[in-house]
Amino acid sequence: MIEEWYDNRVAAALDRVNPLDTRLPADWEDVIVRAGRTERPARRRRRLVVLAAAGGTLLALVPALAFTSVIPSVTDWLSSPPAAPSSLQSFADLDRQAPAGMAPDVIAAEARRLMTLRRSTGSDAHLVIAPTRSGGFCYEITAVPSVGCDAHREIAFGPGLAADNLSSGPAVIFGSVLMSEASNVRIRTGNGERRTVPLTRVSSPIDASFFLAELSMPTTFPISVDLLDGDGLTLVTKTIPAPPSP
Repeated sequence: MIEEWYDNRVAAALDRVNPLDTRLPADWEDVIVRAGRTERPARRRRRLVVLAAAGGTLLALVPALAFTSVIPSVTDWLSSPPAAPSSLQSFADLDRQAPAGMAPDVIAAEARRLMTLRRSTGSDAHLVIAPTRSGGFCYEITAVPSVGCDAHREIAFGPGLAADNLSSGPAVIFGSVLMSEASNVRIRTGNGERRTVPLTRVSSPIDASFFLAELSMPTTFPISVDLLDGDGLTLVTKTIPAPPSP
């Protein structure tokens, strides 16, 4: 069974009351908020993975480590290929299946494929993005699968972690960034392993940066994700804690 979570509303609310301060020390402690569990129709089960909000909000779903390379795609929105029908359906489901007052108002028909991650399993995971009517975006990580939103552009730095199974890999670590000065992310595990992953900037109407990397299990938690500027200086750090015990 794929575990499913939904807390984009909580993440956005925390960003409004506690805006991101990039002057904070790199290792400031994150406040963890876990949302309620929701059930999806058995026909097409998927996990809604939440991005981290400014106050340090993060929902960690899976363990990991061991990276494969990202195949960069074009960053121009209009030149990117349209999303597959299955992704269009995923985005349409976000509005139709969302709890009252939480629909992201995503423009599913405009979804495009922006990045591709070559996985150790031999399959590819794609980052697919669709704009929302309020100026934000929703995303899907195919092959895991995971979907989520920053519908109102309120999450300055939102790393997340997802996998089909909490007890086996590989997992995918991913994230979105609104800060224009950011260039890379550095991923650090509790056992001292680290990797720097470049951000891919997506042009208007998305106007945000994204990253993807594969993580194999097991690894030692917590996992820290540092957002770096072009000089390698840490802008802010978010921490992925160990997942809840079964």
